[in-house]
Amino acid sequence: MFAHFQQETAGLVYQEEILQSPYCADWSDWIKKSYPCKSGKMYYGRGAKQLSWNYNYGAFSTAMFGDPNILLESPDLVATTWLNFASAMWFFVTPQPPKPSMLQVIDGSWKPNGADSAANLQSGFGATTMIINGDLECGENRTNPTGADNRATYYNDYAGRLGVDITGENLLCSDSGPFSSEGSAGKTSLYWGPNTGCSLVTWQTAYSALVEGDYARCKGEEPTCIPDSQQTTSPSPPSSTSVSTTTVSSSTLSVPASTSKLTVSIATLRILTLVQLVWTACRSGAS
Repeated sequence: MFAHFQQETAGLVYQEEILQSPYCADWSDWIKKSYPCKSGKMYYGRGAKQLSWNYNYGAFSTAMFGDPNILLESPDLVATTWLNFASAMWFFVTPQPPKPSMLQVIDGSWKPNGADSAANLQSGFGATTMIINGDLECGENRTNPTGADNRATYYNDYAGRLGVDITGENLLCSDSGPFSSEGSAGKTSLYWGPNTGCSLVTWQTAYSALVEGDYARCKGEEPTCIPDSQQTTSPSPPSSTSVSTTTVSSSTLSVPASTSKLTVSIATLRILTLVQLVWTACRSGAS
């Protein structure tokens, strides 16, 4: 994570992408319907992991608030609030078939099959770069020939600082092919298919089996995940002025009433706080 933060933001200096463009995906009907780009809004990289594209903003917004429109309408919140680190954690743990999650690659729960091995995809840091930016930084025809090398250099540095043995780990992806639908992650059913009666399917839809309430949404029903008695009394969206980019509150945060009223748990916020503390310690050690 830290190595990718360094490459994406130059050490959390740039919370917004320097070369900004709309990043509005319109090549799929379901993306246009589920995560419509809002007038005047751009979905360039923001936050510690530089979350990009309308479909990622929409999916992340659904995971956090049960409503894709919150961050599609207010994408700046990813750079100016606690969503900065939360977006990075979401991307880290969320598989997007045919790609596994970065966490699955690192913890070994992703098991390469024959198709993955044929593409020279194996567990290790190099595969996480393929997940993040494979089209640009991996393979023989990469357009950014130094990006993956930079990430590997940062990874070596942080592994040394944290005392992590990475001997023998594959750190690069220059000789790897992309994840495919024939790979092990590509054959995993993780989404509810609205065109299949909301059965589990291997391709991406707007309804993830990993997001509470998405099955009901796929069925056109109102999610009933959390009893009304457990909801916050005065829900409001995250404010760019109420939470700084370097401070995470340990109390439960509320969300807009128009959503399914999901809340971010104290445990999740403590994880984000720990990430920030370790990151700060590592950066202090470098100075």
